[in-house]
Amino acid sequence: MTKKLLKTAMLLKTRSKEGTIFWVRKVLRLSSLVSGAIALASLPVLAGELLPKDTFEQSPIPSPIASPEENLPESHQVDPSSKPALALKTPLQLHQGMPLQGKPWSTRSVDLRPQAKPASEAIVEVATASKAPVLMGQGTPNHSDAANAVRNESVPNGTLTAQAASPFNSDVAQERWQFLVEPYLFVPFDVKADITVRGRKASLEAGLGELFELDRIFAASLRLEARKNRLGFIVDGSYLSVGKDGNLDVTIPAAALRPYGINTDVNLNAGVSANVHQGVLDLAVFYRVIDQSLGRNPGSNPYPRLTAEPILGVRLNWLGQEIDVGSIRIGGINIPNQDVKLSAFFAEPMLGFRAGLELSDRWGVGIRADVSGFNINADRDFTWNLLIGTQYRLSSKVALQLAYRFTKFEYQDGKGTDRLGLDLRQQGLWLGAVFSF
Repeated sequence: MTKKLLKTAMLLKTRSKEGTIFWVRKVLRLSSLVSGAIALASLPVLAGELLPKDTFEQSPIPSPIASPEENLPESHQVDPSSKPALALKTPLQLHQGMPLQGKPWSTRSVDLRPQAKPASEAIVEVATASKAPVLMGQGTPNHSDAANAVRNESVPNGTLTAQAASPFNSDVAQERWQFLVEPYLFVPFDVKADITVRGRKASLEAGLGELFELDRIFAASLRLEARKNRLGFIVDGSYLSVGKDGNLDVTIPAAALRPYGINTDVNLNAGVSANVHQGVLDLAVFYRVIDQSLGRNPGSNPYPRLTAEPILGVRLNWLGQEIDVGSIRIGGINIPNQDVKLSAFFAEPMLGFRAGLELSDRWGVGIRADVSGFNINADRDFTWNLLIGTQYRLSSKVALQLAYRFTKFEYQDGKGTDRLGLDLRQQGLWLGAVFSF
């Protein structure tokens, strides 16, 4: 009996433990379910506090086969009044869902209308902004009726990265003086000179190939120009020195031979050294009378453009010559070496005219002509020059010139052994570089 009671007690104890474990498990499962339900119930509240109401709003998407009148939104409809190109009735907006600086996701409208540029990037419009070249020392053109935008240009070797308008073009610049410096070189390919020194006459001729065979040659030229508005001033100076030694045809006057009993002029070929030195300085004033665009739309494109300027001034000349005739024998009479020199300085009025045709902001062609002397200071005193060429502008400050030049200088004065004369004819290439500031 006792054994049965003990066995029954042990059985009850075991079942009691199993029941306790069972109920503990039940309670834990129930608490997990309750916690999950509470968490799910709280999610809508949290979402309402963190996200705006329109987060999940969808923009209307038109059907791919819908007609513009039925399904397209108003912002996408085409304005039928616009024939050349499509136009929108309202500014086109794109709705994009994107985070902004770490904030919750939201929709943002992007306006595609053109926006004004900042002041630092705005295009600067300058009245009469042309960089057109001007030929043969004309300076920079005055375009009073054109309005062009200053634009960035790429120039070889980085000469200019942002090319500005020419300094003569703006109204402000026209009120101040502008300057031009032009060193130039005249390379003659045909020279003929008849020299008279104290009655002795000699002739020199040289082509381009023979030019470098001269024993002495030196040339230097410089042109300066100042301008304000249409009025300007010119200072143009040049110096030439040429010498030749050898057997030349020479004429000796009877006045130089009378001491030797010869009463007539004698022409012969003898050993002669001839030298010519000439300096010219032009001081002139000019005024631009024509500055006219020939294009159909001068406001946007002023080319081609015609300019014209009359020139009035004075030309200063210095002429120095030397002839050295070696010992000669005429009719059995020995004539010793004769070395004669003579020089003169004189001033003469000058009239000129120049015109240019600007083809673009880089290229142009032009012509210049002048006359001086008019036989005022000597028996014969007359000079005229002609220059026809082109110019290419490298930048707003630098340009190159290439031209054909013809010049003729005539001067004769005095009598007998006091006679001085030079008849010089030249034609060749004019090469120049123009610097403006």
